[in-house]
Amino acid sequence: MGHTWTPKCPTYLLPIPKGCHFGLAIVLLSCPFLMGWATGQNSDLPSIPDLIEQLDSSDKFERRDAAMYLAAHGPAAADAVTALIDALDDRETQVWFHAVTALSRIGPAAKAAIPRLIADIDRHSDRGANPKWYRSVHALGMMGPAAIPALTKGLSHGDEDVRAGAAAALGWMGPEAAETTALLVGLLDDSDEFVREKAAETLGLIGPSVLPAVSEALRSGSANARQGAARVATHMGSSAAELAPQLQALARSDEQPRVQATAIEALSRVGIDDSEHAAILFELFHHDSEAIRQAVKNGLLSLPSEQSVHRLIHIMETEQDALSGQAADLLGRIGPPAADAVIPLINSVASDRAEGARAAFRQALTDIGPVAVPRLLESLETTRMEDITAEHWVVICLREMGLEVVASLNEHLSHEHPNARLCSILALTGMGKDAGDSEALLLDHFKDPVSRVRAAAIVAAVAVAKQPDRLLDRIGPLLDDDDARVRLGAAVAVSSIGSNAVSLVPELTAMLNDPDRDVRCGAVTALGGIGPRAEGACTSIAKLLESHDEGLKLAAVRALGEIGGLSQPALSQLATLAADENDMLKEAALVSLGQMGRDARKTLPVFEQALSDPNDSVRVAAVIGFGRIEDSAEKLLPVMDAALGDSFREIRHAAAQRIGQLRDEGTAATPKLIEMLADSDDQNVALKALGRIPPAVEHLSLYIESLSHRDYIVRGYSCEALGRLHGKAKKALPALRKASKDRNRFVRQRASRAIERVEGQG
Repeated sequence: MGHTWTPKCPTYLLPIPKGCHFGLAIVLLSCPFLMGWATGQNSDLPSIPDLIEQLDSSDKFERRDAAMYLAAHGPAAADAVTALIDALDDRETQVWFHAVTALSRIGPAAKAAIPRLIADIDRHSDRGANPKWYRSVHALGMMGPAAIPALTKGLSHGDEDVRAGAAAALGWMGPEAAETTALLVGLLDDSDEFVREKAAETLGLIGPSVLPAVSEALRSGSANARQGAARVATHMGSSAAELAPQLQALARSDEQPRVQATAIEALSRVGIDDSEHAAILFELFHHDSEAIRQAVKNGLLSLPSEQSVHRLIHIMETEQDALSGQAADLLGRIGPPAADAVIPLINSVASDRAEGARAAFRQALTDIGPVAVPRLLESLETTRMEDITAEHWVVICLREMGLEVVASLNEHLSHEHPNARLCSILALTGMGKDAGDSEALLLDHFKDPVSRVRAAAIVAAVAVAKQPDRLLDRIGPLLDDDDARVRLGAAVAVSSIGSNAVSLVPELTAMLNDPDRDVRCGAVTALGGIGPRAEGACTSIAKLLESHDEGLKLAAVRALGEIGGLSQPALSQLATLAADENDMLKEAALVSLGQMGRDARKTLPVFEQALSDPNDSVRVAAVIGFGRIEDSAEKLLPVMDAALGDSFREIRHAAAQRIGQLRDEGTAATPKLIEMLADSDDQNVALKALGRIPPAVEHLSLYIESLSHRDYIVRGYSCEALGRLHGKAKKALPALRKASKDRNRFVRQRASRAIERVEGQG
């Protein structure tokens, strides 16, 4: 009788095996569809005798196609079994693959291949990753009962690869492999974990007939056997319901935590009364074993929410921070059905718990999602409006809920309490363009009775708008609003629109005299955001450099740098601030002057002084700015070369980038750049710089010496540099030939290529 049972596919064959070459994986997955196997349309295939002959061809592609077409013939290709067995020795992976696939599809009629396939299981080691091992196992399984005697012997083989393969192959036979039950149960106590897993999986596939033996194994004195038996129950699911009492006993009291954990997992699959299941899980919730706690968590997530939510709330409210946080995590993973936990979670966030626990409470609220929105907003009704900012935890929760909460927030934009409206607006602002559907509703709130809400709505409308510059006509009049908060909100919105807001430069310039300090700062920032098109405001902004307000002065410095085109008096003022005692002002002034480029040449002495500043950020600004202003390589290179030795990475990188831009004129920095190649922090930027600087004959000895450097990146670059010198580097040929035998393939390849170029062959 033919092999008629249709097996439930063992899980280990469903994913692409770990470590499987991607190209081979594509072949594994696509070939059945390419050849129309599912429809059995093989009438146009070459004849089997011709294909058998073609399998012996000297052309690997002909051999591959022959094996592929034989696989497409399926059981009708039984006469090709001997030739296909021989093809398993083919060096070409694709030939082997199609040959073993053909044997699988021929099925029981290919039983002559069984000894060879058993041997291949042993030969193709690394069974957790080797696709040949998996395919050989599958082919044996497709042979049906004819393979059982050989596989039975394989179950007792001295090599764990063979034992695991034999067990897995039997899984493809399902109930037909029932006669091997005793041996498979014995393998539940095997010394090899992978063997134990495959034995358990196959017992589960054989079905209910194994239950008496599995029940006996659950009472074994071996922890491996008990765990394996519990795994069998997990695979069988509800078919193993009669084992539930034993599994409950193991879950509660087995001496080995790993056995308990596996029994807990099995209970979730075999099916027991929900309330009884919940009782066991909560009984073990506090266990010391991480494996048990994880199994408990998974079990709780499998229960109807009414069995777990209120008990988890109790744990969250009464237990220590670690357990409380775990309960909150589970409530979040339960999601919307945990809606009853929203108020307790909100209260817990406001408690004096440790920050780690409060973070878990906040994340749970985020995970529960939109059903939490009304309560979250309600919780803010007693909060001072000044405390509701973009960084308020409720705003962050709502923002992180993402798109699924936009509709709910839109509804709450009309909430009677201003705090709820404000929080909704701030959350939508943080979502940006993803909340584009909220634009029209936000525009309505430009007339909200509460000024703080109006101001937030202006910023939010620009943040979510697909074309924010189209809102300028609505925003412009608000720059002159009676309320300072609204004026500030309008200025902030304009700053994010950028150069397209040039039409509002006059209004923003007038705002530099606003009585409110924050509004003046907002106007300065907005003008800077417009950039060079706001040049007409520079004189007014420069006056703020004399302000005693450090924040306002800092905003003015940054804006002037973004706008550019400054007068000499303004440049002098910035140069003075570049020597200020305030490091933030000093850095900002240097950055702004650097943005002026050659127009700021007269301020170079300030940069030279700042190059030795103790503050890292100031030195970075000095190096970058000096590099932008000074265009003489003769004067620039010594400064950049010295900066390559700075202890601060960003300074070294800025200098290397600028030297690379010098190209031919940067060659003097080559020695230091080669040194940087040996530092993993500097390699990329140094390589880019060296790639722009043509190699120089004057450094020939350095390149040759570097071929012996301990770092392969340095050796590889030196090969590349010597190759680019062509015939001028013939002196380096002996060293390059030695490098062509380097232990590193990267170096060997570049050395060989360099030799060709130096000898004039490439």
